[in-house]
Amino acid sequence: RPPSVPHPPLTSPSPALTSPSPAPHQPLTSPSPAPHLPIISPSSAPNKPLIIPPSPHWPQVYFFPPSVPSVDGPAVVLMYQPGGVLNVTSAAQDVRITNMSVVNGRHAGILAAGASGLRIDAMSIHAHGTHGIVATGVAGGTGARIADSEVYDVGCSGIRATAGEADALVAGGLTVADNHVHHVAQWKRSYMPAIYWGGVQNTFARNVVEHHPHACFVGGGDFEDGVDNVFEENTLHNCVYETLDAGGFYSSGQSGTAFTNRGNVLRGNTFTKILDHAAGTGVQQASVQAVYLDDQQSGWSVIGNTFSDCHICTFIGGGRRNRIEGNRFVRCGTVQYFNDQGITDPSINGVGMVNCSEVLAPFQTVCSTGAATWMTTQGPAAAAWARRWPEMTTIMEDSPGYPAFNAIVNNSYCRNLSAPVHEFVSGNVDPSCPDFGPGCQRVLASWKVEVRDNRETHDC
Repeated sequence: RPPSVPHPPLTSPSPALTSPSPAPHQPLTSPSPAPHLPIISPSSAPNKPLIIPPSPHWPQVYFFPPSVPSVDGPAVVLMYQPGGVLNVTSAAQDVRITNMSVVNGRHAGILAAGASGLRIDAMSIHAHGTHGIVATGVAGGTGARIADSEVYDVGCSGIRATAGEADALVAGGLTVADNHVHHVAQWKRSYMPAIYWGGVQNTFARNVVEHHPHACFVGGGDFEDGVDNVFEENTLHNCVYETLDAGGFYSSGQSGTAFTNRGNVLRGNTFTKILDHAAGTGVQQASVQAVYLDDQQSGWSVIGNTFSDCHICTFIGGGRRNRIEGNRFVRCGTVQYFNDQGITDPSINGVGMVNCSEVLAPFQTVCSTGAATWMTTQGPAAAAWARRWPEMTTIMEDSPGYPAFNAIVNNSYCRNLSAPVHEFVSGNVDPSCPDFGPGCQRVLASWKVEVRDNRETHDC
């Protein structure tokens, strides 16, 4: 609503906005020839979109929801509380929500958990108490996607999007693309990312996420399933500016999930200004990193990305079989950091997460080696898991706890030599690592880490 347009009193709606008849999905018609605004196409009437006539103060549209919404009522309900401003129930299929502004809700803007074939595009979502868009547990259906939308000025997360099941290897097929998410987490400042993700075979592409006090992307690992997801050509800018021990892109493996998040790819993304602004202000002195694979997160490919002006660019926290290849690093304090937290003092780094024998499903144990064994022997798709990732079947005997089989290859980097820290490789075990000295090389070799064909340039 433009500031110059007066807001009509809500107690006296114009006749053109009279509530529809109780029959669900019955189109509203306008007595005037004014153009209509298509809002929703329910599956029960795919060729008859719900039409809301424009206000006399175009382009304003006002919704007057039922006073007592029923849980057994229509699949699509418009309300202010207790859910989102716009709610899509799990009974809805192939719903499209497009070309609207959804604003000023106490809770979420769009609440569509469990919907099938959901499409949200060309939306402006802002000024909500908690989340902008909640589309968790979505069934892919026919082209499920959240695209071409802007989310900002909300209390918690911008977009929450998950689809698919890892234990059964059920693909989600959800696409989250070409969105601009910024200035979120206005109320709860941490662990409320711009984009929260999870599931199997989903795509997150060409999103611009920026100006976030904590992680811009959070998901997988401790939070959700995370298998075969692709993150490509996204831009992450000015993340984690109020926090420490955090990442612009963050995933963690403390819930038995360190070795069961497999096949995820970070490709062609741009990370800028992921810096430590909060040094000395929190309860600990710790780093911030552009890509943070924490608590032994494993099996990731980080390929062809660009990093500039970051405290630590890529961080492997004890994980295995991660591949950092073909990336460009410019003015990073540390290009690559390793640690061996799986084999150190359990009071510090939780050795019980890997040197353990409890065989249970992920999220039912903190024993990641046991959860990997469960996935390949007892899970609903155990045979498929064992065929796809045979290394999981021997993980209890193959260098348990070590950050083994990582590869840092064919990257280029340019260091800011005037900065207090400017190093290619750093770790928690040998002081020669900043210059990749002989001691550091021996340690990495003992961990079965491959570091080769990386090139330093001088064109910062």
